[in-house]
Parts: sequence; C-alpha cells; structure tokens
Amino acid sequence: MSTSKTRVLVIDDDSGVRSTLSATLQLSGYAVETAETGESGLDLALSGLFDVILTDMRMPGISGSCRSMAWCSRARAMWTSRW
Repeated sequence: MSTSKTRVLVIDDDSGVRSTLSATLQLSGYAVETAETGESGLDLALSGLFDVILTDMRMPGISGSCRSMAWCSRARAMWTSRW
C-alpha cells in the first residue's frame, strides 16, 4: 500500500487565499506547494508531478484560465508521458 500523500499545487496572487488553502489542505493530509504568480506556478507545474492544481483565474501576467495559459497542453503531455 502506498503511503505517499496526494500532491496539490496552489497558485494564487492573494497571500491570504494561498495560506488558507495551504493550511487547510495540509491539515487534511495533503502535500501542498504554493506559488504566488502564474509564472512561478508554471515553473512548479512543469518541474513536479502534482495530482491537483488549484489556480486563481485572474492574476497579473499569466492567469489561471486555460485559454490564456498555453502551457496546459504541454503540462498534460508531460504528465501523461510520466504514467
């Protein structure tokens, strides 16, 4: 039986939202990493394997909308190739 925790990436430019989500998820047993910008979230998403990504839909620069984040297809291809 696997003992690894579900990995969650939280991307939000609002520090209050980011810290609240992170603390709540950690208390629920998840392994959480956070990013405060879409750009740093992209770097983390492409460098690590996450089970879930929670992202703000409206941030300065790269936002959480898949239409404005061309990396969605790149990330999907990367994740799929790892399985």
